[in-house]
This record gives sequence, structure tokens and C-alpha cells, in this order.
Amino acid sequence: MEAVPPNSLVPQNPSDHPSSISATPKTISAPLTPAEAQRIEKLLNYAEVAMHRRNLETAVRAWTAVLDIRIDHPEALTKATKALYDGYFTEDAWTLMLRALRSGSTSVTVYLLGIELAEKIGRWREADEIRMRLARLPDADSEIILKAAQQLKDAGHPENAVKLLETALKRHSENQTLWRYLGDGYRQTRHAKLAAVAYDRAARLGPRTEDGKKAEVALQHEIPIISEREQRSFLLAFREAVAVSLLFLVLGFQDAGLDFSQMGRSRWLGFGLSLLGGYLLVTATSGSRQQPFGRWLGSRVGEAELPEIAPEARAVLGLIGGILLMVAFRLVLPIGLSLLADRWGV
Repeated sequence: MEAVPPNSLVPQNPSDHPSSISATPKTISAPLTPAEAQRIEKLLNYAEVAMHRRNLETAVRAWTAVLDIRIDHPEALTKATKALYDGYFTEDAWTLMLRALRSGSTSVTVYLLGIELAEKIGRWREADEIRMRLARLPDADSEIILKAAQQLKDAGHPENAVKLLETALKRHSENQTLWRYLGDGYRQTRHAKLAAVAYDRAARLGPRTEDGKKAEVALQHEIPIISEREQRSFLLAFREAVAVSLLFLVLGFQDAGLDFSQMGRSRWLGFGLSLLGGYLLVTATSGSRQQPFGRWLGSRVGEAELPEIAPEARAVLGLIGGILLMVAFRLVLPIGLSLLADRWGV
């Protein structure tokens, strides 16, 4: 095999850069100078010649020289790590990959390469960590994110897949597909309430799309619970309180001898207190996400959750509501309670 002659393009020392080239490697987001771009092109061509002549060591040195200029250059990183891995220099390949990942690279290709290499050499935890970082990239589209999430599911880590999708939705909050798959992830991990919220969000982003229709089906047939719109509604919570107060109105009407004109101020006051107490009790038990109270009195529980009234505030509201209902009961039934007291000798 003919040896490749020494070439000045391949530095013996990684810091041996011409003065027109930065000594600090750049990431793909930083523009190259004309001299840097020209040098990279020559190094890549030289590496191709070296590989054609089957001189792996020289080719790797050339690719490494490229990475000393642009630390996350996709082509150089791909070819260098593959050549090193195929040559059983796995630690050297991993070192190059770590340099690129720790540089703050925003290249989706680099992260996908990192996941692939980490899995090849058995670094499963690192592969999962790279996937999480991939989900935060602004240029990572939904297809790439879903592929990474599916890999986690296939590996038996559905919880990590959910975390990845939650992370991705911080940047892609209007992506309907991601919301639907997040709903699937919540359902698989047995978080029915969170799944319904995610499905509802997906459906509202476009009910006529394929993802929207699937989300609607999941909401209607698989997880039939209150939608996000209903959870936000003050009127729906108040409607339940009205149902409670109507019961108190009927009791007061009967106690007044079936005559509204005989109910008096105390019974009407009891009816009003029952409405207020019922509303506070409903809010504490099943209406804790209604707006704006959820935003005023609480915080966001999870990525896909609505703002919810804090448990401490709910406990106080429930206690006040219960006390008001007991007072209301006493006010709407003065005669009935008096007769019971006489009968029992209280």
C-alpha cells in the first residue's frame, strides 16, 4: 500500500493553527472566516484521499484537524467517530463526541450521532441524557423528537419518553403531534388525568387533522373525563353550587309550610350562604383548576397541567364552605330542627 506523504494541512499538534484561524474551536452556529472555510475544505479533501489510499490514521488526523476548527462539524465528526469505532478505538471516538456535545452545539446531526455512538458502546444513560438535550434544540423537528421518544419506549423507559416530550413542548408548545404522543405516554404510564389534558390540548390545536381526530377519540372513548375547557370554567363550578343551594331552598320552602312568603329573612339568608358554601366546597374538591382562581391561588403542577389552587388553599376553602353549609342548614330549618330537638329532648 502506498503511503500518504506528509502534508502540512494535518497538524502534528492540535493547537498548530495558522494565525488567520482561531485557536478556539467554533460550533456550527458561529460563522467561519474565509481562511477557516478554505482550510476545512482542503482537510476534508485530504482525508478523502487518505481513505482512498487506506491510510486511516492520516484521515482521522485530518478530520480531527477539522474539528479543531469547527468542533461539531457534522461530516468530520461522523467520519472520524465511525472510523475510530470501526478500528476499535471506542474511547477515542467517544472523546471526540463528548467534545462536540459539551461545546454547546446546536446541530441536530451531532446529537443523533451521539445517541447512536453511546448505544453502540453501551453508554445507555448517556444516550438518554443526549436525547433529553436533543429535545431542547430549536432546530429539532417533531419527527426527530418522536423518534427519540420511541427509542426510549422501545428500550423499556416510557417515563423517560414522557419527560423528553414534556421538555420538547417547552419549545414547541403548539405542536399538535407532540401533544398527542404525550397523551399516549401519560396513558401508558397510567396518568389518566394528565393524558386527558394532553389529548384535549392536541384536539383543540386542530380537530380536523389526523392527530386531532385521534386525540378526540381518546378523549371520548378511552379517557372520558372533564376537558381542559371545562376545568377552566367558573360557570360550571358555580352551576354545581347552584344545585346544592336548590336543595337548601326546597328544605326552607318545606319548613315555611310550602309558602315562599313565609320563609323570612333567615331562610333566605341560609339559601344565600348555601350557595356560597356550596361554591367553596365544589372549588375545593372538583373545581380547583377554574380560572382565574387557579392562577391566583396556586401553581402549575406539571408541564401539561393547568394552574391549580394549592392544596393548602383548597383545604381552607373546603373548611369554610363546610361551615357555611352547616350554618345555612340551621337557618333554613328553624322549625324542623326545633321539632327534632323537642322530640329527642335536646
